[in-house]
Amino acid sequence: MGLTKQYLKWESSSLFGVICSASVNVILVGDFSILVAACENVLMWDTRRQLILRKYSITEPGRITRIALGSQVVAGYNDGKIRLFDLETCECITILCGHKSEVTTLNFNESKTLLVSGGKDTCIIVWDVLNQTGLFRLNGHTGAITQVRFLSNRNYLVSSSKDCLVKLWDLDIKHCFCSIVGHKTEVYDFVTLRDETVLCTGSLDSEMRYFKLNFKDMEKSDDVEKDMQSLSMETDDQQTESDSQYDNKWIKVEKLGSIISDTSSKVDVMHKHPMCDNAFLVLHQKSKSLLCYKMMNEKELKAHMKKKAKKLAKMSEQSIDTAIDLEAVAFSETITKEQLGKCSGTIKSFDIRKFGKQCVIAATQHTNLVERFTLFPESEHEHLSQASHSSEVRAVAISSDSTLIASCSKESVKVWSKSTFSCLRTVPSGYALCCCFVAGNKHIVLGTKSGKLYIIDIAISEVLEIVDAHLGEVWTLDQYPNGKGLISAGSDKSIKFWDYALQPDNDEKLILTLSLTRKLDLEEDILSVKISENGKYFAAALLDNTVKVFFMDSLKFFLSMYGHKLPVVSVDISTDNTLLVSGSADRNLKIWGMDFGDCHKSIFAHEESITCVRFLPKTHLIFSAGKDGMIKQWDGDKFQLIQTLRGHFKCAVWTLAVAPSTGSLMVSSGADRSLRVWERTMEPLVLDEENELEREREFEEEVDKNVIQPVIPGSSEETNLPSRKNMETVKAAEKIMECLENADQFYNGVEKVALLDALGITGQQHVIDTLTKVKSSELEQSLLVLPFNYVIQLFEYCNLFIKQALQVELCTRIVLFLVRIHHGRIIINEELSTAINQVGDSMQNQVTLFKDRIGFNTAALTHLKQQIERKKQVKLFADATSTFSEKKKKRQRRDKSKAIITVVS
Repeated sequence: MGLTKQYLKWESSSLFGVICSASVNVILVGDFSILVAACENVLMWDTRRQLILRKYSITEPGRITRIALGSQVVAGYNDGKIRLFDLETCECITILCGHKSEVTTLNFNESKTLLVSGGKDTCIIVWDVLNQTGLFRLNGHTGAITQVRFLSNRNYLVSSSKDCLVKLWDLDIKHCFCSIVGHKTEVYDFVTLRDETVLCTGSLDSEMRYFKLNFKDMEKSDDVEKDMQSLSMETDDQQTESDSQYDNKWIKVEKLGSIISDTSSKVDVMHKHPMCDNAFLVLHQKSKSLLCYKMMNEKELKAHMKKKAKKLAKMSEQSIDTAIDLEAVAFSETITKEQLGKCSGTIKSFDIRKFGKQCVIAATQHTNLVERFTLFPESEHEHLSQASHSSEVRAVAISSDSTLIASCSKESVKVWSKSTFSCLRTVPSGYALCCCFVAGNKHIVLGTKSGKLYIIDIAISEVLEIVDAHLGEVWTLDQYPNGKGLISAGSDKSIKFWDYALQPDNDEKLILTLSLTRKLDLEEDILSVKISENGKYFAAALLDNTVKVFFMDSLKFFLSMYGHKLPVVSVDISTDNTLLVSGSADRNLKIWGMDFGDCHKSIFAHEESITCVRFLPKTHLIFSAGKDGMIKQWDGDKFQLIQTLRGHFKCAVWTLAVAPSTGSLMVSSGADRSLRVWERTMEPLVLDEENELEREREFEEEVDKNVIQPVIPGSSEETNLPSRKNMETVKAAEKIMECLENADQFYNGVEKVALLDALGITGQQHVIDTLTKVKSSELEQSLLVLPFNYVIQLFEYCNLFIKQALQVELCTRIVLFLVRIHHGRIIINEELSTAINQVGDSMQNQVTLFKDRIGFNTAALTHLKQQIERKKQVKLFADATSTFSEKKKKRQRRDKSKAIITVVS
């Protein structure tokens, strides 16, 4: 038997270079603290000190699409999962699985106990944050949900969608009682004004629509279906935009009017003004400023119309009746518009909060930048952009001692510390396409889109010289093995050889420069070049889909490697000069022999175009990156996949850089503007286990795609279970069935149960431990797939646990849910009906005990509080805020009176 080749596992160690994901909302936490999403992480920044205060991170690949802040930090991901993080410890508390696709909106209610989420799967789910479980799912929209908000004064929800509808939901009966039509295009956001009696919506067109909401206080009957039939309004087919009001016994909706915006772009974000109940701020697409719309009250409107009448009278020089008829005033006259907070770039999202007397605004931009400024009084804009590129990173390089990392983008070059991942130097430059460290890691050479080579001194952060190297783009650079020069190639069909030289500058100081020594002209554009480690050959990837190898000393042709169907974009040569690897836009990776130029293996490596290939030093292990967002490790001898790294989630990976000395470090950059560091661990990697994990991941994705939401007794077309079936719920159900079988064998079997004997527990303890380990958010879906014979056993154990006062709340929840879904089979079975009645009696007794205990403790605490207040003559739990504000008002009145007396004297 041959020896098995052992591989070591690679893991992501750090993510840096990203300040914010521009497409995700931003949240103001404090006066100088903001919460933003950065790829799969949530960051809390201090804008004053330009530091990260807290980082809420996960180990799984993903992309955050929405965040919210309550008693916990909540993040919604593109796979439909919602993660809750502890605000202080930054640990992930639980994962809520309910949506099938991207989460588009998250909002808390006023007490921060309920969370509502909407997704691209057209569903709205209400979650109980305290119990970490879902309450119910609301179905009704036919398009992706764009916004959902709670109403603070009533137990209602308001939702908007891409189906051009705005719906109002009653959370008590879990049904939609009003659908507001009249929008011609997709509705993206809305706000409520004037104590939630006015609704303003923003859509894809430039029209802002205002609706008056007249809620009717009424008692709801017990028959939900009868209520819904009576309150159902006209169908959407019968309603048109000309409908001015909608009326039922729940609500009367009247359209007040609409305002046409000056810009023709859609509304992206709307936020209510924190200092005025009649105003809100709007962000239009591709806008650099915010617009503030305000509805004037009766007093303001009268003053405005009188001023307008006087102005007209002055212009016409005639007397005009100044009597104001408010009912005859056009709706557009009641709205004022003001431009606020013009930023340096296009705003993608913003948040506005009131802190003390200041109104603070934080805005994210598409250039990976966050701006913060205040209104009333207006302050200078603070920028949070020092530790990031404003455009995608197209080239990275690692110094020979693996202590520095260089990254290049459209506008600048940044040098990062490997130990702290902090930005050490930033140098403005041209549009860089490639780079490398030279001259003892003290300089960086860039190849740019304009055909120039930039020589940068890291110590002084300056460009020493700009060399006109090529007539077109410089696609690739590679340094000589002896470190005395480099080779460059570009779209002008030439390869140029440069030597390093020192020449005096204007101050007679010696600086590094490049001296052209040789030039090789070819028939096609060169996309990549690589010099062999022994300095004997160099390979060039051409636009004609071939790779040509030349002798380094004479520049004579040696080998031609052809077989790719599309241009080869990257090549690399192994350290022992025996293998060459090429990656092409045809998604194939080919391994060639350097002796005869024969193709050893052609591998279909990625689902999209390959962008970069690299050998690990002193090995035949290959890393490849593609536009599918994956980085894959291959064995160049056995031609098999070793590991798949999924850091850049569904974003193109543009380039890779491997540490030239040790090969234990790799840096990648992608279209998400992130720089990711991958490190080789000492953990051995077993290929069979990796293949098994890959198959499980594919199976889970297939299950998530094909799952059909079951119909639950008591549910309707509009409401259903909040959770969805996935692999976690299936595994939890299997564990429940296994523990029930073990417990049954423990009490009825002849042989001992090995698992229970090893743990030293009884069958009942095993069952209760298994049930408590099931996540609260996955419990219902796990119970839903249990066969009925296991349900009967579970009833018996739950009855025992309730009588013994063990996990009463959990067991009660299980019993009630099982009775709900198996009600038909339970009532026809007399024995089971008797057992259910016994469980009901036990539950009633335990609930009574809990009530008595809570009442006794409450009375005891009240008695202790009264005793302490009587002894110390101090009122406990007093409202310190109101007391402080009263003292402050008295002090202000006193200071004001003193000032008046001084003036009079």
